[in-house]
Amino acid sequence: MPLPPGFLQNQCTWSVSNAQNPHGWKPNYYAGSVARADANRIVKCGYYDEYNFYAGSNRTDLSGQCSYIVSCH
Repeated sequence: MPLPPGFLQNQCTWSVSNAQNPHGWKPNYYAGSVARADANRIVKCGYYDEYNFYAGSNRTDLSGQCSYIVSCH
C-alpha cells in the first residue's frame, strides 16, 4: 500500500476492507471475509471457509479486491 509523497510510515495510519463480497449472491453476508495490512503495508484480501484461508474470491467474476485509505499527519 503506497504512502503519500513526503510521508514516512510512522506518520500514517491506514484501514483496509474487502471491496468485493466473495459470497456475492448473499449481499449482506460478509462472514469469513478478511482484509488486513501487515507491518510492511502488504494487503491481503480473501475469505475463510471451514478454517482455510482463500486469497481473492471463489467466483470467476470477482477478483477479490481490497479497498484502503491512508491518513497521514
